[in-house]
Amino acid sequence: MTIFSLFLSLTFGFPTFTTSSTPDSALNKCIDVFAIEGGWCGDDSFESFGLKVKNICSEKLEVMIALQKADGTSDTTFVILGSGEISTRAYICQGTGRYKLWVRRFGSKEPFPTNQKIVYD
Repeated sequence: MTIFSLFLSLTFGFPTFTTSSTPDSALNKCIDVFAIEGGWCGDDSFESFGLKVKNICSEKLEVMIALQKADGTSDTTFVILGSGEISTRAYICQGTGRYKLWVRRFGSKEPFPTNQKIVYD
């Protein structure tokens, strides 16, 4: 997590939750959440927010990003990131600011959790 992400987490209540779907938890360190931005849906509030994530490792990765909706359920998106690639595809219009990430190697058959299994602590 960058200092910017930590600042937003402490200031606006955006907690960072990172878990892994693989036995190799070292993959979690490969994804840097470097921006949490409001206003993605035409408003200036943090009810709409998006994440920018970057693969900071040398191998290609698959990432599942879950964003918590205002009603407590999750909206998920999946991205494939090569080394150094950035994704801005994860955003939600009415959310809580809470999110979780799961990381696995590209091509892995290890399943990601279903939306019903995602719990925000």
